[in-house]
Amino acid sequence: NTIVVDIKDAPGIIDYDIGYDTPCVKAKISNEDLKEKLEYYHAKGIYVIARVAVMRDECFVKNNLELAAVKNDGTPWRDGGGHYWLSPHELKTADYIVDIGKAVYEAGFDEIQLDYVRYPSDGQMALLKYEFSDDVSASSSLSMKRRQTMKNFVAHVRDGLGDIPLSADLFGLVLVAKDDIGIGQYLEDLAPHLDYISAMIYPSHFHKNWNGLANTHTMPYETIYQSTKMGLDRMNKQFGTTTAIEKTRPWLQDFSIFGVVYNAPEVKAQIKALDDLGVKDYLLWNASNRYTKGVLSKE
Repeated sequence: NTIVVDIKDAPGIIDYDIGYDTPCVKAKISNEDLKEKLEYYHAKGIYVIARVAVMRDECFVKNNLELAAVKNDGTPWRDGGGHYWLSPHELKTADYIVDIGKAVYEAGFDEIQLDYVRYPSDGQMALLKYEFSDDVSASSSLSMKRRQTMKNFVAHVRDGLGDIPLSADLFGLVLVAKDDIGIGQYLEDLAPHLDYISAMIYPSHFHKNWNGLANTHTMPYETIYQSTKMGLDRMNKQFGTTTAIEKTRPWLQDFSIFGVVYNAPEVKAQIKALDDLGVKDYLLWNASNRYTKGVLSKE
């Protein structure tokens, strides 16, 4: 009953007239047409989520170089793919995301979903100058500095959006890791500020022998069950069982990769793992938007 629509993808261009004036809005679809499409989906009972890529953003960086993630020499840092990033210590960036979120919610979207709400993870990381929020203690570890900065950023977005439903895509390992895995994402820091946690727990993204599983990619049920349970156990301590389940809405794998084919049985196994844990909400991901038939049937 849900679709996720890219409003601002990693290049930073917004292809829809969302009613917000910024150089990065280069609308191919008018505000009137956008609202008409949303009315069409709502008439069918479809919940429509606006995905907003946050830190990886070329357009906003080039228009606001002072907000860019930089190298030690002060020039913009770029990842392995040549992409520009914003620095999460700058709350002006958070305000930009809030403005976009308010505009798309006013246009008729039901929820704002943050993606790339993290520090970079690939490329010449040794050249990246990590910058942190003003309230971060100089004596804190690098991991704690990243955590506090990202927590502050998401909290600022949450405050700015008020009661507008807010979710975030997190790395799947965030559910199970004991640190910030180098990107500033830590489950207990971010969960209080989000209505939904959409961890990308694709079996293909866990390494072999993870948590005793010989090959997570060929063990979809076990991988989803174990990773989700670990995340639930952590949030149970924070919020209690009911809220932990309500906040849990992961991304599941509906694509084939690395020579392992995923068809309906593999996707259904992931859904069953969630169901066995009491989790009823999930999102399916396939980069080509080609989803497996029969997965959502009850047969």
